[in-house]
Amino acid sequence: MTTGALASALAPSRVAEPAAEAPRPPAHQQAAAPDPEPPLTSARILMVDDEPTTLDVLEMYLEEAGYRQLVATDEPATVMGLLRAEPPDVLLLDLMMPVVSGFDILAMVRSERRFAHLPVVILTSSTDSEVKLRALGLGATEFLSKPVDPSELVLRLQNILSVKAYQDRIRAERENSERLLLNILPEPVAERLKRGEQTIADQFEEATVLFADLVNFTEFAAGTDAVTLVGRLNEVFQAFDELVGERGLEKIKTSGDAYMLVGGVPVPRADHPDAVVEAGLAMIEALARLGGREHRFALRVGVHTGPLVAGVIGFSKFSYDVWGDTVNVASRMESHGV
Repeated sequence: MTTGALASALAPSRVAEPAAEAPRPPAHQQAAAPDPEPPLTSARILMVDDEPTTLDVLEMYLEEAGYRQLVATDEPATVMGLLRAEPPDVLLLDLMMPVVSGFDILAMVRSERRFAHLPVVILTSSTDSEVKLRALGLGATEFLSKPVDPSELVLRLQNILSVKAYQDRIRAERENSERLLLNILPEPVAERLKRGEQTIADQFEEATVLFADLVNFTEFAAGTDAVTLVGRLNEVFQAFDELVGERGLEKIKTSGDAYMLVGGVPVPRADHPDAVVEAGLAMIEALARLGGREHRFALRVGVHTGPLVAGVIGFSKFSYDVWGDTVNVASRMESHGV
């Protein structure tokens, strides 16, 4: 405590007035509070040792430190089954066990992709550097010497779990970013972008483009509130998205009440004309099923097959698009259709 703060606290004749509360921003501008992270002691720990006494001691140390999700086994052959049934946050593994050794288990753990990042703490009484090097080569995270010191056990677990929590957040954010990228770009194109390609542009000798437009939607929009309008349009386009995805085609974009897709891009396929026409017919049928009593829409469709160029444009916001006379003809066929 500083001298000034101490003097204020000891002065009996003065009562500190509460500081004026800063004006709160409107509710829609307030940032949502992040979900609180669970305490480290909520971690699930799997302990493996062929000596039941060692397991009892480990369990006692960890319970005293506040850990409650503890699973122990003295049967090494059951470890992989336990891991797959309910993956732990940390594996405490003895090395020197009969029949199935800790080395064997460690190799099996690292052979499965889902356990690639599982922290494995090796329990060993060996001082042989070759033993540790072998375990490290198989993917060991840390080592604890037997007999285990309780303070060292708890501190190492805290450090490991803190690092794991941070790494889990990073992986979750990366996966979320990749999902967002795949909402914008086809997966093969997204992979090329992640590999560092600066300019992504491809010439296709033949592909099929479809344009679809909701007839009478403009009149419907003029007399409809925004929420109902966007909700109805989203319902229609979501149905179209499902039909396109089922057929392995690529949605390019929507513009207003227009929908554009392509077949044979970015992955060439011989049946792209048939697949696109089939999708167009399915879209017409889907729209008829979605039509409400108050306002029914028709779908005007234009399709054309020929050469085109496809690529990614933009820097801050990416867009995968197609260009060429094939695109223009398909658009004109849609706009002049009935």
